[in-house]
Amino acid sequence: MQYDILVSIFAPFYFIMLTKVAMSNLLWYNMGACFPLFLHSFLLVVFSCWNCVSHEFTITKMLQQPQLKRGKFHLQVPPNILGENKDDKDE
Repeated sequence: MQYDILVSIFAPFYFIMLTKVAMSNLLWYNMGACFPLFLHSFLLVVFSCWNCVSHEFTITKMLQQPQLKRGKFHLQVPPNILGENKDDKDE
């Protein structure tokens, strides 16, 4: 999780730096050499933003659940998990 936060913070700066490098080289062969780095930084920004948005959506969705708002957790245990059978109770 801490790695995701660091990527989200530093990815835009990385993207801007590589964009400046790519745009400063106006010749097409230099631009072609910088394109993989440009694409990598662009995808890094897109996926880090998507990660932040989806993470915030997950937290918001969890907080909207009524059992989390009340602070009560209901644990439902099946009756046979404790080794109790209906046949044993009849005897």
